[in-house]
Amino acid sequence: FESCIKKCYFVQDFEPCFFPAGSDYLLAEDTYRFGFFGFTVGGWLTEKLKLDYGMQTHSIGFSYDRDLYQNKPTVRKNDGVRRILFYARPPTARRAFELGLMALRMVYQQQKDVRVVLAGWDVSGYQIPFPCEHAGLVELNELANLYHQCDAALVLSCSNLSLLPLELMACGVPVISNRAPYTEWLLNDENAMLAEPNIDGVAHAVLQVIRSAKLAEKLSLAGLQFSAQTSWDREAGKLAEGLAQLEANAS
Repeated sequence: FESCIKKCYFVQDFEPCFFPAGSDYLLAEDTYRFGFFGFTVGGWLTEKLKLDYGMQTHSIGFSYDRDLYQNKPTVRKNDGVRRILFYARPPTARRAFELGLMALRMVYQQQKDVRVVLAGWDVSGYQIPFPCEHAGLVELNELANLYHQCDAALVLSCSNLSLLPLELMACGVPVISNRAPYTEWLLNDENAMLAEPNIDGVAHAVLQVIRSAKLAEKLSLAGLQFSAQTSWDREAGKLAEGLAQLEANAS
């Protein structure tokens, strides 16, 4: 497209990491050298594309659907079980399914009253080494009720975050994730439990949250406050401002 004011690139994640080192990685990486102006999802991508590829970038952030995700009183199952939601997507390598399974197995070995709720993919055909509930792929209008049944949620990311942490926070669920530049542009030690990205680190973080009602409540309240401060309207405004500035600079 030659007859346009400015060519822009909406970058939601660092897509070379979706591939092993090889041709696909190199071709995906090369798109950051095309000279496009980058609208990036989150501050980590903004800085990475600036520093590594010299791109001009403009950052927008995350929010959540307030009609779907709310902190509503819910009658939980009275069975003496503590439920941990795990965002389990084995075909999406960057969600660290295997690492999460190994860490949660360690959690169960030390805390027998936990049950893991596996959501995000149908993994009922997998051998899961601990008691679990298979939620699989869940309809959007049923997610909040599922979240309300859980005492904590483990959402791992090996590249840019998904929307789940904010959606879980908005439902009052304490969020556990891994410590990394691509998670810490949104999550921090106040609004989430951040773990070192290894089996022991993740297991320890999960155990800390489910064993301490005080810590879980602190994270829940901080997550509610943090998520409430976000707004899709505000982020859309940032995008509109960036586009308007590009047009003004070109005229």
